[in-house]
Amino acid sequence: MIAATLAKAMDAYPLVGGTDGEFGNAKDLGHILLELGACRWSGTLTPLCGYVKSPVPDQLSEFARGGNNWFECVFPADLERVHKNVASMSRGEPSLSFEYRMVNEKAGIVWVRHWWSKDSRSPAARLDGKIEGFVQIIDERKELEAECVRASELERHQIGQELHDDVCQILAGLACMLELFGREVKTAIPAMTPTVNELVSQLNGGMERTRTLAHCLVPLRLIALGLPAALAELAKQAHTCWGLTVKIVFSRNLFPHQPDQTLHLYRIAQEAISNAVKHGKATKIRLNFRRSGTGTILTIQDNGCGLSSTIAQKDGLGLNIMHYRAVEIGGDFSISSPPTGGTIVTVNYPNIVFPALK
Repeated sequence: MIAATLAKAMDAYPLVGGTDGEFGNAKDLGHILLELGACRWSGTLTPLCGYVKSPVPDQLSEFARGGNNWFECVFPADLERVHKNVASMSRGEPSLSFEYRMVNEKAGIVWVRHWWSKDSRSPAARLDGKIEGFVQIIDERKELEAECVRASELERHQIGQELHDDVCQILAGLACMLELFGREVKTAIPAMTPTVNELVSQLNGGMERTRTLAHCLVPLRLIALGLPAALAELAKQAHTCWGLTVKIVFSRNLFPHQPDQTLHLYRIAQEAISNAVKHGKATKIRLNFRRSGTGTILTIQDNGCGLSSTIAQKDGLGLNIMHYRAVEIGGDFSISSPPTGGTIVTVNYPNIVFPALK
């Protein structure tokens, strides 16, 4: 609702002055924005600089005119993404709101959502290099998202631990009992021996699948394994559970992955594989990691029937969490269904991370 209000204000109200029937004069609009934790923003392309306009939320006061240049204080891992968005907007291309982090000397890291005004994309604006729009602080929402993810990881850990320490032990005990029973059956009822052996085989297979699933649910174990080994285990689990063929390709000279990146990328791959099976009926998936400039591009492509808009909306929570995880490591997230079929999930992320600043 807040996003819709800001977007409506952006489209209806000229930032350079004037009045609007719904939002009133500039002063009234400024106070409305302030209540929403937002303010106006303007800058230039050459040189690339920007400042927020009064009234300004306290967390952004150091970026008011006369203070720090906005673009010099963008969180390093998000800087490339911000520059791409600026370049896209300056070419007059449609630009949706996007989220990134600012480094605030007083408040630390501040999450913001940014909109460009339509005026910024006009030919006249591109000619004189002026850019403007709205910025909203979204720390509270980001903290809520982070808490949801933390709760999810804690729940996964607890389930994984329960499966490993309880269910697997029960299955192992049953397997031993069944093997002892099989020895007696072999003597007393020889004709039943093949059936008992099949039961033992099925039980051991179920125990192995349960153990693999338990391992894939424990975050600290995934981080300790490292990304290649963790994904290899995920591929094994997908094959065991669904008969899915998962191929993982790491190009040479990739940047080393930090623990945060390992966990977020693993969970993105896990969700993408699950969606490919449940919604796309895929039988083959390819995960490809390739180096691109100062970052890495991960593509997850399946041979399924594609992800329709209806399914995307239905499974919105999963897709939103994938997007959240990509942004958390400073990356861009996209999902598409090409004409050739299947679904492609893409995460373009930098190698620069600063866990201590999070």
